[in-house]
Amino acid sequence: LMAYMLSEVIGVRNPEPWFIFRFLPGFFIIGFFAAFVQYAWTWSAGITLMEKIPQELRPDKTFFIFSFFIPIVYFFFWVIFFLVIIRVEHFSPLLIFPLIPIHLFVIFCSFYCMYFVGRVIKTAEEKRPVPFADVVLEIVLIWFYPIGIWFLQPRINKLVEDD
Repeated sequence: LMAYMLSEVIGVRNPEPWFIFRFLPGFFIIGFFAAFVQYAWTWSAGITLMEKIPQELRPDKTFFIFSFFIPIVYFFFWVIFFLVIIRVEHFSPLLIFPLIPIHLFVIFCSFYCMYFVGRVIKTAEEKRPVPFADVVLEIVLIWFYPIGIWFLQPRINKLVEDD
């Protein structure tokens, strides 16, 4: 989609500034699909591996569930917000500034989900409480989703099969 968009921009001598908006539905669909796959994996890894941890070592999953759904709701909010913005004639960019703290909180929630899943993976493997320093590698692997999962998924499969 990006290559097609760039070829269209290069091919047109004086493209209109609003030309890019033709491609937004495609970007939203691709972004939604990628986010769905990543969040589905995060949910299944976090919830499934909770069962593999001894009861006394299980972390509380209440904030994980909250943190999991906040970015999803926020994504739909931004889609609606953006669709409204492109229809407003005199939009002021200052209207976006109050959303910055909310956006930072959503980023925090996403990182907490990565931390939670990394901690659950490591605790399920070690069968003991693990400090943050032991979970950093798992967090980084989850953060770099498509590549990191290639290393994490075999470990998760082994934990699930050991039952």
